[in-house]
Amino acid sequence: MPLKRRTRYIIIGAAVGTTIGAILAPIIAPAILGFGATGPIPGGIAAKIQSGMGNVPPGSLFSRLQSMAMGGPIGPAILVYIIPGQPS
Repeated sequence: MPLKRRTRYIIIGAAVGTTIGAILAPIIAPAILGFGATGPIPGGIAAKIQSGMGNVPPGSLFSRLQSMAMGGPIGPAILVYIIPGQPS
């Protein structure tokens, strides 16, 4: 049985929205969390997390998000680190 026209539009809209969200999230998320081009934004979530962490370990999720905010490699970080989860 064919899908109704409205159902097709809903499915297409959801697919397009999900794709756009997946592309933009890694670019926008660091800024929302308080990671800036020169380091954590004072008073932001990232600054509060860093103050509780002390020294940030290299390769941690925090350091990778900061790297992305500073213009580091976004694509490889998504494929290797964020999608599969934080390596131990």
